[in-house]
Amino acid sequence: AVRDILITASGAPVSARRRIILIDDADRMNHRAQNAFLKLLEEPAPQIHFILTSHAPHLLLATILSRVERLRIKQISPEQTQQLLRQLKISDPQIEQQLLFLASGKPAALARLAKNPAELEKIGQIVRDAQQFIRAAGYERAVIAARYTDRSNALQFLSHCLTILSNNLRRNPSRELIRQSEQIAETYQRIAANGNVRLQLIALAV
Repeated sequence: AVRDILITASGAPVSARRRIILIDDADRMNHRAQNAFLKLLEEPAPQIHFILTSHAPHLLLATILSRVERLRIKQISPEQTQQLLRQLKISDPQIEQQLLFLASGKPAALARLAKNPAELEKIGQIVRDAQQFIRAAGYERAVIAARYTDRSNALQFLSHCLTILSNNLRRNPSRELIRQSEQIAETYQRIAANGNVRLQLIALAV
């Protein structure tokens, strides 16, 4: 996708009409994709504008963050979230709980997941794996980690692990939770920087 953007941006004539390119969930780009995209931000064409959205901007390279204007959009309230779920006609309690965990306060994410049951189920399974991974130890953690050989899925898995740990830390701060969060964050960064997915996850598991 980033390669397509590079072709589009480099091929646009200077006299062309203004173009806006939206990159949703920009933090899901790996480091190679982010570095490729960085070239466009360093030498932007005057008629092309980029909008990047992210629920986890800290996962973007510092060099990208330094070249963008950051706008913080306030999340919708719990009452507004419930109202949106009713508008989306979500009646299954299990699906409602999944959506609340994954996207409470985030209307675009809520609507996208509600309209795509297959994606919701896939993410739900990753979240269940993340919950089990955090509670488990040794061999069981290694079994869970072995399921994630694809870089994108592995990063998503680790991201949900961090979300769960962050929620746990708010309720019950402890050195063990902080240590576990730091280990997972370091593994995320190494995989995002093109480290071997399987080796990094197994090292984290054991």
